[in-house]
Amino acid sequence: MSSYQTTYDEPLGIVPHQVYIYASQIYHRLYHKRPSDQESIRYGNPKGGLEINHVEDEETRRQTFKLAYAALKYQDLLEDVIIESGFQSSNPLPQESMCLTVVAFYVLLNNKFYLPRRHRRGPVIEEVQEVQDALQSAKTGLNATLARLRIRDRILTLDSLLPDNIRNRDNYARTLPVYGWVNTVKSCFEEVVTGLEEDGFKAPDPDDEAFEGRVYKKLLHFSDTLVFPGENKERLRDHPLVQNGSLILQDRSVAMPAYTIKSLLSLNSGCDVICTHAGSGHLAAHVWTLLDREEFQVYALGARTPEQASTLRGTMSQMGMQYVKVLQENFMDIRPDDPRMQNLQVILLNPANSQSGLCNPMESLVHGEADVGILKEFSSKKFSSGKLGDLVSNQVNLIKHAMGFPTVKFIVYFTSSVFKEENEEALAKAQEQMNPVINKTPGLLRFKVRASPLPIAKTSQDPTYVKFPMSSEMNGCFVGILERKGDTRELLARAQKFDLGI
Repeated sequence: MSSYQTTYDEPLGIVPHQVYIYASQIYHRLYHKRPSDQESIRYGNPKGGLEINHVEDEETRRQTFKLAYAALKYQDLLEDVIIESGFQSSNPLPQESMCLTVVAFYVLLNNKFYLPRRHRRGPVIEEVQEVQDALQSAKTGLNATLARLRIRDRILTLDSLLPDNIRNRDNYARTLPVYGWVNTVKSCFEEVVTGLEEDGFKAPDPDDEAFEGRVYKKLLHFSDTLVFPGENKERLRDHPLVQNGSLILQDRSVAMPAYTIKSLLSLNSGCDVICTHAGSGHLAAHVWTLLDREEFQVYALGARTPEQASTLRGTMSQMGMQYVKVLQENFMDIRPDDPRMQNLQVILLNPANSQSGLCNPMESLVHGEADVGILKEFSSKKFSSGKLGDLVSNQVNLIKHAMGFPTVKFIVYFTSSVFKEENEEALAKAQEQMNPVINKTPGLLRFKVRASPLPIAKTSQDPTYVKFPMSSEMNGCFVGILERKGDTRELLARAQKFDLGI
């Protein structure tokens, strides 16, 4: 049996049968269709519907997305080996099982043609077992075909088949540190550090240049945040401090908008803040934790169903966030004259975006902050221009809507995108379209871009913004600020004078 490095992807190990089914359903929805002049596998509709979004178990979701993503990235290779080995003629599986076959073949390949015993979690699924048995019986021929293709195409490692953008992203993801902020509502920095050290973590030796092993350090410019080597990801995910909400694992890039708001409101005696797309709720919670006074109220919007709203409220309760209020409402449906918004001064606008700055989309998918369709873009050579255009149009409309709230002083705009169309150009387009309207509207004042107050902005691609590409240190991100000129008292007075419902 040939020996080679498969990929930089983490080993999948033993995969529950239900994960195979979920992953094959995602694969069927997103696989890349080959040109008509190329031989391809005929895929039928897999059994069952796309149900992974209704699965609450985090590990099942993570394994499913990881497997589907890997199969999509290596689709061409997996299909070539299956076709050229003659697998289909010697194992006449129905067309509706072929998505499952490709997904299961990746697991076999990832495990170097060794199929571990079935995971104890979950039932045996007959269709999965049938596909696994067929692959197992054909593994010698599959392995030989793979070896022949590698020699023919001079493939040293399988990841060398990937486009540069995918390979670079995977390389960054492999070394990306783990970041976590201390939830000072439930604990304090010293208690969290003590808990980590009791579990074997320690501050690194000042003379040791390598940042590896069970170590931690405090993050420069972010006083509540700890950073760990990426190898500790699984250990930290299951750590009691994380499970009880004292330490919140979140990428460094997501701290940028929270610290921006803290800086902007440092002299403010109290106001309301909206987080338009709450997702997991961690960003909204971080904002309030940094403000840390009951005079501030944070509204977390964007839950699409009662179940999502209930889950989000449970997360807030578990984290002790009594001043973060979950609203099952779409931001675009909230009117600027809504009486609940009379003390609103900051809108944290974090809309749906390409997330093209992410090194790995897994966490966004697991926590419901991205649609599964993102895997098609992440496994492609370039992002779909049509998809990008739709996102930008929605983003500009959201910014314009935010500009219509009469008491709002700051709009903090945050994306995980590296495309300027979604970032500074979206802000510019919204101002270009909305400021003339504002000029003609009694009681409203214009917005203009404000330079970031964060020291880290000085090291970004444009010091006016917080703007970083993806790297081995963090995910790419963009934070821009629109500021309405005029102090808060003036804004309230103008709103009341012109009867804007405040």
